[in-house]
Formats: sequence, structure tokens, C-alpha cells
Amino acid sequence: MSNLFSNLDSFPFYQYSWWMHNYQFDTYYDNDYLYEYARITNSICVSIEFVNEEIIDKCVNICNRINTDSPSLRLETVIGLMHLRGIVDG
Repeated sequence: MSNLFSNLDSFPFYQYSWWMHNYQFDTYYDNDYLYEYARITNSICVSIEFVNEEIIDKCVNICNRINTDSPSLRLETVIGLMHLRGIVDG
């Protein structure tokens, strides 16, 4: 199913989205959905409140794989860190 997205070009900009839930990494990591999502949007976002070392490792692996497999992309694929609490006045 993920090969449905493999023919789509990546965006010419970073499309940061809402953070990925941990279950999405468990469910979609091995079947390339996250790979294609990150390749098309040039990013993969996680919440700093809920992320763990395993998720960061998976994100790094996805980004490295995309950046190695597709060096002709306009932008490098990056990890977006989302903060759920928003801006805090101090």
C-alpha cells in the first residue's frame, strides 16, 4: 500500500504537521508509510512530552534513509520537535 505514495514528489517546502503518536511508529514503521510520509513532507514530527529514545532512533533512521536514497531532493528530511504546552510567559 505504501507504494501508492512512492510516485508522489516531495513538497518544495517543509510541511510540519501535528506530532506522530507513538502507536503510529509501532504500526507504520515497518511498512514504509512513515518513510513515504516523511519523504513527501520533508519532515517527521514528534512531541517532546511523549517521545522516547526508540522513537527518536526510528526518526533518525527514516531521515537518514530518505536523505541517502534521494539526495536529489530539494530539502533534507528533518525531525520536527513539537511542544504541546505552547509558549509560556515567564
